[in-house]
Order: sequence, then structure tokens, then C-alpha cells
Amino acid sequence: MPMSLIREAYLSLLPTFNGTYWFITAYVALVLLSPVINAAFHNASRKTLAFALALSPVLSIMATVALGPVLWTNLTYAITAYLYGAYIRTYGKDMHIAKRLSPLAVAALILSSFVIVSAFYYVLDDLSAVPKFIHSSHHVTGTLPILPILSVSAIFLIIHNDNPSRHATKSPSRIRNVVYHAAKYVFGVYLIHENPCIKNAFWDAISRLLPPAPELGIAVVLFGVVSVLMIYLSLLLAAFIIDSAIVRPIEKPLMKAKLLSTICQKSN
Repeated sequence: MPMSLIREAYLSLLPTFNGTYWFITAYVALVLLSPVINAAFHNASRKTLAFALALSPVLSIMATVALGPVLWTNLTYAITAYLYGAYIRTYGKDMHIAKRLSPLAVAALILSSFVIVSAFYYVLDDLSAVPKFIHSSHHVTGTLPILPILSVSAIFLIIHNDNPSRHATKSPSRIRNVVYHAAKYVFGVYLIHENPCIKNAFWDAISRLLPPAPELGIAVVLFGVVSVLMIYLSLLLAAFIIDSAIVRPIEKPLMKAKLLSTICQKSN
């Protein structure tokens, strides 16, 4: 058996231990460290927490542009996102920015983040430095992690404060149901495109299927947006098929057996 297959099987069987999926590994580590983080959070002043949250963006940018040691890891990514969420949950009602934040502003932030990252890679590509950067220690998940963290935090802040007069919209139940069902397969999208057994073949196929990117800056951004949406929707469909054809048929009898076992234990 080729060593590459053994390696891929090992990575797949012990994904958390080997960091196969950066998100799951970071999440498990975060869960284990959460009692310590929670204790530190609740014993720190609001000013100290605000300083820590302001320092995190600096660390994330250092990982990309600094020439020295990288201080940003997947674990610091998870901890930073966790602290932002905890801060919003604790002090969100009193934050001045919450009064000015709107869904339109959040959409602009998300779009701006995408444009910034796209422009960054556009410049690197122009310098023929993309492969070198991606394989260096300075390439971290998200490239500029503070941008997605701020985007998600802004969404969470709006939801947390829940000001009906400004932000709440009455969505038709059909749309709400579509969003709800689609959300269940988002994690499947992540698992598929990062699976070590198919990742290389998958992205090679995507590279061959996509047409050549345009040369103009704004056209590159539009091309990137459309390409990402198409890939995402395709993976969402694949996650739905896998869940419906494989996961659910296995899950249902297991859940029934667990339910029967619980009922029997209670009856005894």
C-alpha cells in the first residue's frame, strides 16, 4: 500500500489529533480550555477585555505581513472569536456601535473584507508569489482573520441586541425554512472541501473547470464572487446528498435504538 494512502487514512481516522480539519481541532482545544478562558473573562475588567480584543487584530495581521515569528494560530483564531462573542453577549446592549449598526453596514463590511483579501491575492499573483505565500508559515486560515471575525461579530451583535424597530424583518415562512434547512449542511461543505482523501483531486478539478480569470481588477473580484458562490452551492448540494443518502439512514436506527434504551432504563 502506498505511503500516501496510509498517511491519508491516518489523517482521516484521527482528524482532531492530526489537525486534519483546522476548525474541529481548534474547536476541541477551545472547549477544553473554555473553563480557564471563562474564569479569566469574568475576572477581567471591561477595559482589559476591550484591550485584548483590540490587540487580537494586530496579532492576526502580524501573521500575514510580519517578517518575524508568527504569533497567530488556529487556536488563537478560535479563542479570539470566542472572546468577541462573549464580549458582545456581556456588553452588547451598551456598545455604542450597536446603535449605528445595520444589516446594510454588515453587508458592506463582508463585501469590503472579500475585496481586501481578493486585492491582496491579486497583488501576490502579480508578483508570482501566491504559491510561496500559501506554503509559508505566514499563511493562516482566512489570510486576514480579523475580517471574518469582525463580520460575524457584527451579525451576532445585531441578532443579540434584536431591535425590532430597526433590524428585524418578517421573512416568509418558506424562506425561513429554506435558510434553516440549508444551514444544516454548511458544516458538510467544510468537511468535504477539506477532506484529505479528496481535497487535492477536488481543487484540481475545480481549477480545470473554472474559466481563465479576467485581468482587470474589478473583474477579478466579480469573477471571484461568482466562482465562490458556484463552488459553495455545489458543495452544499453534495452535502445534502451525502446527508440524505448515507448519514440519515445510519443515524435514524441508531437514534431509535438509543431512545428505546433510554425508555427501558427509565421503566426499570
